[in-house]
Amino acid sequence: MNDLTQHWRATFENHYLGAWNLYNAKAGKFATVEVTIDSIKHDTIVKPGGKKEMGWLAYLRGKDGTVRRTPMILSKTMGRTLQGMFGRTMADWIGKTITLWVETDVRVQGGIGDVLRIKNTAAGRGLARKLAPPPEDDEPPAAVPEPETFGEEEKSNV
Repeated sequence: MNDLTQHWRATFENHYLGAWNLYNAKAGKFATVEVTIDSIKHDTIVKPGGKKEMGWLAYLRGKDGTVRRTPMILSKTMGRTLQGMFGRTMADWIGKTITLWVETDVRVQGGIGDVLRIKNTAAGRGLARKLAPPPEDDEPPAAVPEPETFGEEEKSNV
């Protein structure tokens, strides 16, 4: 018997991990899952319509330690997220735990769809460091000279 409650994309042959893999039919919503990047490989990706191109595939390991046979295509958006979290090289990403979630109703090629995303768990950390007060030293800060004024005389508030 066919299960009509599953995500419709899951009913087709899929060679890569997608949003449909995170759909929980019982709950009627997408799950958020933590996985670990086991390996990253440069390989031929078969696009819809049979078009082939080279791309990067991430093989993921679940909490139980099992490596999924279905890889996830690393998009540029995912790459920017991973860079912000772990560094600029893909070697830095291997062995790191990431959170996958689904953004719904996204404009994609061919219409509106559900898109697999990586949650940026490091978001704002760089900004927080920049905005944090400087560490206190034992020495008081050097005196800052008063700025010089050129041209106009200072006006008094009389």
